[in-house]
Amino acid sequence: MKNFSLNNKIIKKVLSPYDHYCVGALRKEHYLTALIMGISAIEKKSKSEVLNSILAFDQAEVEETYIGQINMITVSSFVGPNGLIWGYDIAKEGKFKPSQILSKDNLEKLRKMGIKIINGENLRYASKLLFGTNKEKHFPFFPGSLVPCAVKLEFIEGPSLSYSAVGISIPENRNNSACIIVEDVGTLNENSRKGRERIILDIIEGLVQINKTHKIKIKEIICDLIIKKINSKELGCALVVIPYFLLARKALNKNIYELEKWTVLAQKYFLSNKHFYESN
Repeated sequence: MKNFSLNNKIIKKVLSPYDHYCVGALRKEHYLTALIMGISAIEKKSKSEVLNSILAFDQAEVEETYIGQINMITVSSFVGPNGLIWGYDIAKEGKFKPSQILSKDNLEKLRKMGIKIINGENLRYASKLLFGTNKEKHFPFFPGSLVPCAVKLEFIEGPSLSYSAVGISIPENRNNSACIIVEDVGTLNENSRKGRERIILDIIEGLVQINKTHKIKIKEIICDLIIKKINSKELGCALVVIPYFLLARKALNKNIYELEKWTVLAQKYFLSNKHFYESN
C-alpha cells in the first residue's frame, strides 16, 4: 500500500467541484476508484424484454451501494500510478483479512506461488460508507454525471443462482505499473464452496496471465464474490462497477486513511443526515 499524506499530489487533485457530491473523473490524470457490486431480482411485469432489462439494471445499481442516476461511460479496468483505490489506499478498514472464499489449501498453494489473496468485502463496505444506499445517501454522484466506469453485467432469467465476482491485482511497484481489475458475472449450478472457489480461481488465473503478459510482478490480489437466487418469473441483473471519480469536498478530512475514524468526521455531512438539511 502506498504511504500518503494529505498533501500528497493525488489527494489534492481528486476533489469534486461539489461539497456533497462526487463526480466522474473526466479528462483527469488523477482519480479515485471504488468497488461496487450488486445483483437485482425483479418480477417481470412488462411484455417488453427490453423494459424488463432496464428495470433490472436500474435496481442492480441501487441494490447495495447507491450508484444511481449516472451516465456510465465504459472504460478498461486499470488503476494507474495516479489513481487511488477507496478502501485500500485510503479509507482502509483495519487489517485486510485472507479471502473467505478460498480454502486454506488453495490459499497456501497460491502463497507458495508468491501470491497473497485478501478479502475484498471490506472494499465494498468502504464504498457503501462513501456513497451510501438508496435509502440513506452519503456522498453520491451528482445526478446525471458522466462517470467513466469499468463495468460487467449480465441479465439472468430465473430460476437460477446469479453471481458477481471481481479480482484486483496490486503490483509490487505502484509507481510504474497499474493495478488490474477483472470482473465476472454469470450463474452457478449450485451454491457450493467448490463452485464459488472455481469462479475466484479462474479470475486469479486470468490476472496472473495478464500481469505476466505485461511483465508486472504481483504483490497481492483482492477477491470478492456475491451470490443471489433469482426465482421463477424473475429477471436478475448481476453487476460489477468500478467508477473513476473525484471525491466530494466534504468527504475529505484528516482521517481519510482510516475508515472508522473518517466516518466519524464525515457523517455530519452525509446527505441523509437531517442536520445537513437543517443547516443548508
